[in-house]
Amino acid sequence: MNRLTRRNALFSMLGLAALPLSADEPKPVTPAYNHLTDKEEISLGRDIAKELEKQRKLKFIEKHSLQDYVNNVFEKVVKTSRRPNLPYSIKIVDTTELNAFSLPGGFVYLNRALMEFAQNEAEMMGVLAHEVGHVVGRHVANNISRENTADSLMTEASRTLFGDDTPARLVKEIASPVALLALLKYSRDQESEADMLGFYNMQRAGWNPQGMVTFFERLDKDPEGLQSIMALGSDHPASADRAARISAEMRDFPPAPNLILNSDGFKEMQAELKKLPPAPKPSSEVAEN
Repeated sequence: MNRLTRRNALFSMLGLAALPLSADEPKPVTPAYNHLTDKEEISLGRDIAKELEKQRKLKFIEKHSLQDYVNNVFEKVVKTSRRPNLPYSIKIVDTTELNAFSLPGGFVYLNRALMEFAQNEAEMMGVLAHEVGHVVGRHVANNISRENTADSLMTEASRTLFGDDTPARLVKEIASPVALLALLKYSRDQESEADMLGFYNMQRAGWNPQGMVTFFERLDKDPEGLQSIMALGSDHPASADRAARISAEMRDFPPAPNLILNSDGFKEMQAELKKLPPAPKPSSEVAEN
């Protein structure tokens, strides 16, 4: 029995949740060019959300039982994240696109198609933990701040970045679909960091990280799903490589026993989704964006 296995066994005997060792958990550092305060980032994210919802003509599922279920599990992940004090929110997008995405300040979108694609709750929670990881890493906020500093997409950046109208002015400058999607595109390093932040976070929240592995393995075998989940243009590492990296992390830092893989709530949620009218396909205008 290795040191980590003995540790988990001891915690189990004591009736305590054995949190994973976090020696390899990323510790995001805000770059010098990102001077946005949390308040400014939240305001920026709120304004981007409004613009993105309009551009992509998003339609939402607002059935109380479904939203309550998603809110409940999502809350557990955000409370155990490395930025738990943000006013996170989550919306269920009624679409056939297999995707989820997050915006600065904690605005998260979970697509119905992904909820249907997931085989168990841990798979879905791995995706949500990954999206929260992007928020923890300030990835979009960093991208916007970097481009603003470089003055490549925004004019008069040096005079507006830190003013009272910072969020509104920044959104105005990036309001075109091309500019907005360019700034929402993650690098491979950002995707990998979000994977690892999600890997540890979902365990703290109580879910089995094996769900991340099986999700990526299944996605790798589903070309249509892979194409859909890359709709926002991120430079995703290969799904098989992501699964392999997470599996290696699990070998080095074994998860605690008895973490959640599936739940009755998840099964009931999927059963409710089947009763709804078919999800609309993205409009051609949105797909082109």
